[in-house]
Amino acid sequence: MRSDLVLSTILNNEYTPEQTLANLYKVSRRTIQNDIKLLNEMKSGFVIEKYPLGYRLVIADKKRFEDYFATLSFDVMDSQAMRKNKLCFLLLISSDYMTIQSLADMVLSSSSQIKKDLQQIEVELLNQGLVLERKAHYGIRICASLAEKIAWLLHHESCNRFIVEYVAQEQQVMLQTILFDWFQTCSYIPDVAEIQTVKQELLFLICMELMNQTVTIEALNGALQKDLNILKALFSKEKSEFLENSLSIRTKQKVDTRPLSLKKKISEYFQAIDRINRTEFSSDYEFLNLVCLHIAALIERARKRIVSINPYASHISKHYPVIYNEALKFSRWLEEEYHIQISSDEIAYLATHMLVPYQKSKQKRLEQRYRIAVVCSSGGGIAQLIHLKLRRIFQNALIQTFSLLENQAIQEFQPDLVFSMTDLNLALSCPILHLDEIQENIDAMSMAGYLESFRGSRSSSMEDLFLEWLSSDFFSIKGKEDYRTILSDLAAELEVYNQQLGYQHSVLEREDYLSTIYANGIAIPHPMEMKGQKNIISVCLLPKGVKTEGIYPKIIFMVSLKEGEVEKHQIISKVLSKVMENPLGIESLSKTETYHEFRYQLKNILEGK
Repeated sequence: MRSDLVLSTILNNEYTPEQTLANLYKVSRRTIQNDIKLLNEMKSGFVIEKYPLGYRLVIADKKRFEDYFATLSFDVMDSQAMRKNKLCFLLLISSDYMTIQSLADMVLSSSSQIKKDLQQIEVELLNQGLVLERKAHYGIRICASLAEKIAWLLHHESCNRFIVEYVAQEQQVMLQTILFDWFQTCSYIPDVAEIQTVKQELLFLICMELMNQTVTIEALNGALQKDLNILKALFSKEKSEFLENSLSIRTKQKVDTRPLSLKKKISEYFQAIDRINRTEFSSDYEFLNLVCLHIAALIERARKRIVSINPYASHISKHYPVIYNEALKFSRWLEEEYHIQISSDEIAYLATHMLVPYQKSKQKRLEQRYRIAVVCSSGGGIAQLIHLKLRRIFQNALIQTFSLLENQAIQEFQPDLVFSMTDLNLALSCPILHLDEIQENIDAMSMAGYLESFRGSRSSSMEDLFLEWLSSDFFSIKGKEDYRTILSDLAAELEVYNQQLGYQHSVLEREDYLSTIYANGIAIPHPMEMKGQKNIISVCLLPKGVKTEGIYPKIIFMVSLKEGEVEKHQIISKVLSKVMENPLGIESLSKTETYHEFRYQLKNILEGK
């Protein structure tokens, strides 16, 4: 109902002029007066009073008002956030000073409310290196370079919703067409995410030109019907140069002036990494060529402050924590070597390049001649199906199927690895991986990591291995505290117990690059390097929530592993990904009161109960 929206608007402002409400909802002032009368007749713990400055909400009974407000079909917090995002958007696309009143008119709010919003916005901007400048008789503006403004807009996706107020959907489709046509003429075509970023940059540049009335709608439509070069000609010199840099860097037209020196340095870096981690990055020449080309463009982007957005950054961090950490360390080396700053999005792109040789080396481990036993109820159809799947992964293995009744035959076979549908009552000295007869997908990408992780363990499944690393000594429940303080305290405790000097600092530094809070409130903080004496997962429940910046963790699983056993990190990610798929289970887990209750419920979730 419109009256509900009117109530929301009045609630969000100290005073709301009647004409503002009429303009906002495109009705007469008489209609707004009727809405106010209707709302006051609700007798739901509030009254809307009229003052010279406008309407003001007075809450007499807080509980009755909250109960009533909870029945409405909108989110007031979203409305408040939207107004502040709109103010940021307007200030960033404007090159001139803007008055408080003009901003109030554009977001249909009161001047007093805009002043309050700007106080909060000023702090947020300052934290990201942007300054809100005030000048008497002129107004306010954001002091920043064009690259800094574009970077801020790209990193705040909520601003995208305002673009359509300047560039219609039909025009956006036309822009995408001429952009794709232009990329088709390039010798190197970037990936879809990079192209999408360029499109967003273009849209923001167009909004700026339209906002400042340096380009007309007619001229824009004419350019969109032709090609990208005609569109570029409409922009000011500064915007045109920014776009040229962005396009040339993303299409690899600009590279480092010392490509041979760059390749030599990167090759030497990966040779050192290979010696430490027993990896094979430096011997993969295809990888070295591609990563050098990518880094040459990355250095140019960093120097020109061209932003690169990676929509898969969080996914890579969650599912490939080992390689993401290696990419993070690589980026730190690049930063020191070339005096640049590398964003978390760029780190994720480096990780995708490094994943290829990393997975190749894993595949080589699977090419050993393993003796594999597949145990099913009868040893028949399902066993044969799994046999075929395993043959594609372990191409040189000797694979044999058995029924549950063939215990003696299984022992005589002396397997290196067993895949079984149920628990086996056998004394075997090899890993036993449990498979669901119908649903389990055997994943070649992580199988080598599993084999490494199971060595020296008596556990017969990933889940059991995970539970091995939990302990009542590292189980806690925290109240509503600052999230970073909680991480710092947990890490300090692990640093002392697991004798890893610098662990606390490393955990917090890793968190600064990219948050490790993932789906449904599961957090998996960890250091940049694993050098502990034992494998430990410290669990902390947050049943009352914590103070964070928009992401709300419910359970922390802080990881500390022995040096040289980072593959176990992959197991942890795999197991906790399964937990993340069960939001009701997570809610129940976060409310448990003892370690034994937590462990029991977690085991049930992992077993699908």
